[in-house]
Amino acid sequence: RYSPKLQKIAWKKFVEMIKYKAEIYGKTLRQISRWYPSSKTCGNCGYYNKDLKYETEWKCPQCQKIHDRDINAAKNILKQGLTDLTDETMNLWNRGDSTVILLSWESISP
Repeated sequence: RYSPKLQKIAWKKFVEMIKYKAEIYGKTLRQISRWYPSSKTCGNCGYYNKDLKYETEWKCPQCQKIHDRDINAAKNILKQGLTDLTDETMNLWNRGDSTVILLSWESISP
């Protein structure tokens, strides 16, 4: 039987384990908003497809790129995480903070 509460607990535990592993290996973990429309946004041109329902593959009406919904979402999540991290880093620089966050592809890959 489906239990939303149990699902939330399991997800929280999963995220805790990922954070723990990231710390051990010196990796950076970024979480984006759960409301970010990663699967409905074209990873090529940024078009937001509000009409998308349950299709697993869709064609962007703006740039005509064909997307696998899951792969497109993964690319958009990565892009948003990098954007958030870049914005955070720029904010540190603008405040004159001496902290510098260095990001490499290795630090965000599993």
